[in-house]
Amino acid sequence: MQKLYKSRDFYLSAYLIINSCELLQCTNQNGISLFEFHEDEKLDELVSAFYSMKGNCDAITYAGAIRNLKSIIHAAKSDSNSISISKQESLNNGFHNKTRGTL
Repeated sequence: MQKLYKSRDFYLSAYLIINSCELLQCTNQNGISLFEFHEDEKLDELVSAFYSMKGNCDAITYAGAIRNLKSIIHAAKSDSNSISISKQESLNNGFHNKTRGTL
């Protein structure tokens, strides 16, 4: 079973994406985005290079990855909001149905 690398670092995640690391999942937990990648030796080297400021990349490609990642984050937030809204509507409809019968 392959290990997962989880990060809350937005800019690191964009850097990993442009260096061919596949973003497996982006989740939103209590307003914080969490990015998941397969962990391997290449990813470990990229993370080390990023934090030691030895990693380099094309600025335009990196800016594009940042924009794409922002879109993914907003999609993850809207998906979770739509689920909570639909659950809330279901609960509210149940409440209104009960109160209609008692009025």
